[in-house]
Amino acid sequence: GFLGAELIPQFSQGEFSFNVHLPEGSPLEKTDAKLAEMEEIVGNTPGVESYFTSVGVASRLGTNAKSKDKNIGQLNIVLSEKGDPALEERVIQSLRARFARIEGMDSKFARPAYFSLQTPVEVEIYGYNLETLRRVAEQFERELALIPGVKDVKTSMETGNPELNVVFDRERLSSFGLSLNDVANQLKTKIQGEVPTRFKEREIQVDIRVRTTAWQAESVGELRSLVVGEREGTPISLGTVANIDVARGLSQITRISQQRAAVVSGNLSGRDLASVSTDIEALISQMALPTGVTVEQGGQNEELARSFRSLVFALLLAVFLVYLVMAAQFESFIHPFIILFTVPLGAIGVIWTLLATGQSLNVVVFIGAIMLAGIVVNNGIVLIDYINRLRRSGMEKMKALREAGKVRLRPIVMTTLTTVLGLLPMALGLGEGAEIRAPMALTVIGGLLGATVLTLLVIPALYSLVDRGK
Repeated sequence: GFLGAELIPQFSQGEFSFNVHLPEGSPLEKTDAKLAEMEEIVGNTPGVESYFTSVGVASRLGTNAKSKDKNIGQLNIVLSEKGDPALEERVIQSLRARFARIEGMDSKFARPAYFSLQTPVEVEIYGYNLETLRRVAEQFERELALIPGVKDVKTSMETGNPELNVVFDRERLSSFGLSLNDVANQLKTKIQGEVPTRFKEREIQVDIRVRTTAWQAESVGELRSLVVGEREGTPISLGTVANIDVARGLSQITRISQQRAAVVSGNLSGRDLASVSTDIEALISQMALPTGVTVEQGGQNEELARSFRSLVFALLLAVFLVYLVMAAQFESFIHPFIILFTVPLGAIGVIWTLLATGQSLNVVVFIGAIMLAGIVVNNGIVLIDYINRLRRSGMEKMKALREAGKVRLRPIVMTTLTTVLGLLPMALGLGEGAEIRAPMALTVIGGLLGATVLTLLVIPALYSLVDRGK
């Protein structure tokens, strides 16, 4: 319980980005100016090798998907030392604090997507009414930001750009003898113009747009006075046959399992996924939700639970197969059962090693534990096999236990040390991406060392108790 758990260890890639979001309706020039301020800050930050910006385009947090709009941008940063986690964390925290002081924009940290994983923290809110979804999502966004270790919280229910809604009155159109399709096309032509042809130069085609300069919409009032038809020589304005109002649409409508949903996502910093997920579950249980709205955790927490279930099954299957092989070789059900006690003895070493090195329980550690189930029984096999040989030669049980301990001590220590020393370079975490490899090596080393010491003490004692023969 005190180790914590996560799906995959965070590792230093030497590359990351900041997604920038300005208020809706902000022009491209203003977005560019804000990113220029950020570039100046990054240029004076030690440890940064190169950086570049994209204005009007940004990756969605934690994914490879791209969004396009005039009020968004992205600053990508490459560090000079790609295998230095301490440098990366120091630069990230420094830039986070300095970017937060730039007014009129919001910046979110993002790592490059790897292993096609979802965002570490995700809360999925299901409901049909979009306004209710938006309100609940904003509430969760505020509450998640207060949980320690949760950073860069954002919601998928972002408000879109300001827009004008033109709703035609079909009865009025009919009374004036106007067609809805003709009026809509005429309105589109007057505002956007027409493209009667294209200018071709080799493989490039450029639209030639014809548009009147007599009318430039600068207000809703001017749009209402726009002439869209006539009756008996009398011009008919748009405001006569349509209602025009200013609104804000949604940037996107998300569906999960064919249901409308809002996703509130975030990153982790300084805490493991399991402890943060526990806090989120407590938050979900405390919040009063509107009728028809349900909330559940998704993201890496869901993947973590699914992965751990699969790995537990794999571990149990590995232990069962090892037992079957030993039962066939020893022609006994009791002696393989004694040897299998080295597996929980190895787990003791694993837990203390993870605790000492500050590692959390994750998929890589679990894979190392499955490997350990097949490796750690070797010492027990060597010891029990020699005890049985001595007893078959006529030696008394307790004397055979003492003799086997003395004779098999050297080969047990040799096999353990060769395995440990072979895994030591991986456990030291040298080179890029070492954060992924090191937990597996530490798991095997810690489990094997702990099991070796305990095997020499516990297995003979257990043998003397279980095997009742003299």
